[in-house]
Amino acid sequence: MLIIFLKGYLILIIAVTPFGNADSAVGEYLLFCFTRGEKMSFGDFILNLETNNDHVHYLQSQNDNLSQDGFAAIRKDVPESIEFASEALDAKPDAVNLWIGNEKSTTSMHKDHYENLYAVVRECKIFTLYPPNYYPFLQGRGYFTKRKKRY
Repeated sequence: MLIIFLKGYLILIIAVTPFGNADSAVGEYLLFCFTRGEKMSFGDFILNLETNNDHVHYLQSQNDNLSQDGFAAIRKDVPESIEFASEALDAKPDAVNLWIGNEKSTTSMHKDHYENLYAVVRECKIFTLYPPNYYPFLQGRGYFTKRKKRY
């Protein structure tokens, strides 16, 4: 029932890319492109997500997006914290983000300064995790940045 409600009323900013690699370095150039999102209803997003078209749609905003981007109405349906994680970290989460994508949505290799917990609701997501002692071997590169008009 909640999804039916959201499909008509929730307007989101969705990353739209040709290959599913939003906010990542692409190709041989030292250029990191930020995707400029497109506004669309949740229903249109789900339709695009399930349709095999020429573009990949990915809800991938950050910075506590469940309290932003129009998600405040459903925030009450998501627990404020996960008890075992809050107990282990001795803190409540700084942010709760909802990401929705399909098998074409990718995330580039990166390091986070946060402890992350993921819940995959349907299908699967593959993570490659490296221990901290691998850090000397995983040095990042510097990139120029650019924000594309669409992708």
